Amino acid sequence: MLSACCVCVCVYESVNTLSWCLWMDVDNRG
Repeated sequence: MLSACCVCVCVYESVNTLSWCLWMDVDNRG
């Protein structure tokens, strides 16, 4: 249960980081 929760958190954080990087890239080019 704990491991599954950890995986969800890791994936959630990865998606947020990726979204932030993409947003920054678009903002820099714009």
